[in-house]
Amino acid sequence: MDLVPADIRLARFEMQPDYLTHRLRNQIREHANTYDLVFIDCPPQLGKLLTAALYSADYVLVPCAADAMGLQGLSDLAYTIEQVRKNVNSELQMLGAVINLYKPQRNLSAESRSAVEAAVSLVGHVFDTNLHDYSKVAEAPSQKLPAVLYAKTHRAADQLWSLTDEVLDRLGLSRHKISAVK
Repeated sequence: MDLVPADIRLARFEMQPDYLTHRLRNQIREHANTYDLVFIDCPPQLGKLLTAALYSADYVLVPCAADAMGLQGLSDLAYTIEQVRKNVNSELQMLGAVINLYKPQRNLSAESRSAVEAAVSLVGHVFDTNLHDYSKVAEAPSQKLPAVLYAKTHRAADQLWSLTDEVLDRLGLSRHKISAVK
């Protein structure tokens, strides 16, 4: 497993010419035989970074925050994905949506999940695992560790592993190659 971190310089990408959005796709294809999976984590905005990622991707996993704001952008994102599919990357598939920042004690979280499930035509599938709003997940980046390593014995890690299993199942893959990390 290799991690390629980004930093604030990546924000300059939004000012680059549109034709550069294909660079990521070309770089990933150059190294396709080296990796089983490549994950591209994008900021929650519709811009050139997201477009470049969608041009490059085979699948999209949509995180939906369990709040009103998290739901507002879902239709815009679905529209953007459909436009990329029609015009640039016909192979792009919606893997599904995952509910994150879930707080079981709030009615809004359950309502948000229901709203995403009702919008299944936009996301294709809603994963069973809800990712709760645990401070351990928020703390992990400051420790420069993935949450599953920073909080190995915490419920947050269990939820992330559960989601991992669901994603791999949807892709028809096995976790045996990554089980050594756990």
